[in-house]
Order: sequence, then structure tokens, then C-alpha cells
Amino acid sequence: VLNARDYRNLARRLRDRVGLNLQMAFTSKEAVRVRTRDPGWTLTARRLLDSADVIIVDLSEIGAASDWELETIRAEDAAARCVFVSLWGRADAAEAALKARGFSNRLFAYAPDGESQHRGAFREAMLGAMRATLA
Repeated sequence: VLNARDYRNLARRLRDRVGLNLQMAFTSKEAVRVRTRDPGWTLTARRLLDSADVIIVDLSEIGAASDWELETIRAEDAAARCVFVSLWGRADAAEAALKARGFSNRLFAYAPDGESQHRGAFREAMLGAMRATLA
């Protein structure tokens, strides 16, 4: 997302849930990638937050951007729609960041290859986040 036209195109694309689901079902892609530059990243991130049924927040690296994201999630009262994840080696810092900001959500750790020890609980958290969105 480099300019206003790109932002409008992204917003239009995000409204096409059926098209996005079909794209994910019939391609090898696992997620929709969205890239943006610094001037527009907060606007783009807010659009994604508003458009998502489930918000997966990777807290492997805590910095100014993740501070803004967590504060926005709190301000929008969207914590119930979120599932928080982190690399195994960084999970303690990620959990501390969540607790310091008042979040009670469970953090799910994953290995660099994507392996997770608590798949069932992660799946339940994803379904719970979806229920919170659709309620």
C-alpha cells in the first residue's frame, strides 16, 4: 500500500470475503500478504483489524509498532478477536508484554518451522476469536 489508490484497492479486496476464501483454498498461499510504507501503515493496520474475523498477533519482536498495535487492539476492544503467538525462544518476553498491557489472552508459542505443541488449544482459541467476531 503505497498511496490512496492502493489503500482503496485493499479495502475493496478485503470486502470480497468469498473471493479471498477461494484464493486461499485454491492456491498455495497461507495468508494474504499486505505490505505498506511507514506513512500509511497505521491506517492500513486499522483497516485490517476492522476487516478480520480473527486477528493473529505475532509478538516475537516487541517494539514501537507492536506497542501501537496492542494499544489499538485495547482501544478497539478487540482482544477477544485476537490470538497471540510468538517464537518459543521469545515467548517469555511476549507474555510479559501482554500482561504489562493488561491482556489476559493466552500466548501460543511456535518453533521456527511453525510447529506448535498445543494445536488443539490453538484451534479452540481461533474458534473462540471467530465466535467473538460473529457474535
